[in-house]
Amino acid sequence: MKKSFSLMEVIIATALLSTALLALIQSGNNSLNFIEKSEKTKKEKEYLQIALDTKPFSNRNENIYLDKEFSNLDDDLRLELKKIKIKVKEELLSKEDIKLDNFSFTLNKTKTEYLVDEKVKKNIYRIKISF
Repeated sequence: MKKSFSLMEVIIATALLSTALLALIQSGNNSLNFIEKSEKTKKEKEYLQIALDTKPFSNRNENIYLDKEFSNLDDDLRLELKKIKIKVKEELLSKEDIKLDNFSFTLNKTKTEYLVDEKVKKNIYRIKISF
């Protein structure tokens, strides 16, 4: 009599293998989605860093369009940056006049909020001392 696998053993082995392969495929898909999201977030943070470097700090509540900030861009880069809009909102948190015996100074605390495409947000807090 020849030894062979029964039909039930083959079905169970196939079910186990398909479950393991499905788990591996799902894990790989999740990793790809995670990498894609992290790349997109990284790119948006880079856009935000470009916006922070474009203008000196001043009292501004305006939008920054990156394609208008640079004059010598190639067409592909200009098209990519044209889609990017960065909202800037500056708010004066407090203004204090401090007087000491010998001198006085003003202490301004401001908060500037940068928002890239409603996704990535960065708050910059600054203190300015004026004599």
